[in-house]
Amino acid sequence: MKQNLIITKLLADNIYKARTAKHMTQQELAEKIDVTPLTISNIERMISFPRAEILEALCEALDLRPYELFLETSVDKVVSIREINEKIDNLKFSYSENNNGEESNKFYDTNHSHCR
Repeated sequence: MKQNLIITKLLADNIYKARTAKHMTQQELAEKIDVTPLTISNIERMISFPRAEILEALCEALDLRPYELFLETSVDKVVSIREINEKIDNLKFSYSENNNGEESNKFYDTNHSHCR
């Protein structure tokens, strides 16, 4: 497969995976970035390659960094890992608030002593 087809396929697959991981339809994504649903469909089916401003809008709408659109590893795993990290941060914040702002390593070992 030619290099440009590989890039187009990575982009198409990653947009589809990120969109479906967020339980969004093509219509919903299209509305978010102010394009037609046919535009999203054409990108996901490798019929067209989006301009830079559409790529930027896709990144914002799908909560991705630009390089993540072209990863060979699964974007849905990247999205899941980011969501897990956000949940952990929220739990740490909630725990801290419930303890009057006092830090505690009871549940979260920042020194990673368990790795030794």
